[in-house]
Amino acid sequence: MRIGASTFIWVSPFSNRTLDLIDRVKAFGFDLIEICVEDPQTIDVAAIGARARSAGIGVTICGAFGPDRDVSSDDAAVRAAGLLYLRQCVDFAAALGSPFVSGPMYSAVGKTRLLEPSERRRQWNLAVTSLQEAAGHAAALGVRLAIEPLNRFETDLVNTVDQGVQMVRDIGAGNVGLLLDTFHMNIEEKDIPSAIQRAAGLIVEFHACSSDRGTPGEDHLPWPQIAAALARARYDGPLVIEAFTPEIREIAKAVSIWRPLAASQDDLARDGLALPPMHQEHVGLVELIEPHVGRVAIMRMEHDVPRLRLRPRQLQQRARRDALPAAPLAPAPLEPSPFEPVPLAPVPPHRRPAIVSDWEI
Repeated sequence: MRIGASTFIWVSPFSNRTLDLIDRVKAFGFDLIEICVEDPQTIDVAAIGARARSAGIGVTICGAFGPDRDVSSDDAAVRAAGLLYLRQCVDFAAALGSPFVSGPMYSAVGKTRLLEPSERRRQWNLAVTSLQEAAGHAAALGVRLAIEPLNRFETDLVNTVDQGVQMVRDIGAGNVGLLLDTFHMNIEEKDIPSAIQRAAGLIVEFHACSSDRGTPGEDHLPWPQIAAALARARYDGPLVIEAFTPEIREIAKAVSIWRPLAASQDDLARDGLALPPMHQEHVGLVELIEPHVGRVAIMRMEHDVPRLRLRPRQLQQRARRDALPAAPLAPAPLEPSPFEPVPLAPVPPHRRPAIVSDWEI
């Protein structure tokens, strides 16, 4: 599993003036840099490719979909502009070695309308038809499309994983799948691990985002259970931290960031990279332990736990102590029912769930 950081953490838009960010992201220890194509005119494929090769880092591409790029618009000219933009993103991805283009490409971010079912179906069908065309161009270049469900405050069309799965099925192209983002899932899904399981086989990219768009792990999300769900879904694609800088007023307003969410954007990236589910060995450990242990994780209700910390060395020691097999076992087959997280004891109303501080075996 390769770990990436979005350029949105630091800059908007990305251009030749911010090429040094490629070296900085690599120096932090990331495997990938995800470049958001806000303005195609600022994307210099040759310069980006040369810098990335020099730094020894991979590139992924995501899109930014405003009202003038809405492929579900009633206006045919707007749909055509959205498709042209998507073609450009696909071309960039092919040139830079990105296996996909990701983002909420089915509509315009911020488009929220209370529609009649017939009107909503028309919007849905326009998006499906447009993305079928985009998928054809992408397939010819060996690029996948990853559709991202957004929360209800940012779109009215695809909010949940189940809606995303349905859109992928309606498009019916083998190179179209999903980008799942924990920030949006935290708002829309009743059970994030179960939602991940329902998307098994369709996940192209995964965004590990904090519940407040700050540092992943310094929040209330059940990261060990999320990691376990990804392992059970057999997901081994890119895992990218996406956050946004409050220093750029336009983007801060667009994503409703009214205060700093970390000491610095560099700290946000570095600390997020330390989140254990970012590392393949923790996911593999879940696959090894889960079939043999009744309880995989415990959520502790403590006010004094500063951030999520898993201790893989301790886990390995306990695994040896309990005489688990030394060699990795074959992964357990997926069960027909969705993966359910460990039930938690009732929490007193005055206690706030803190962060998972360890895995208990």
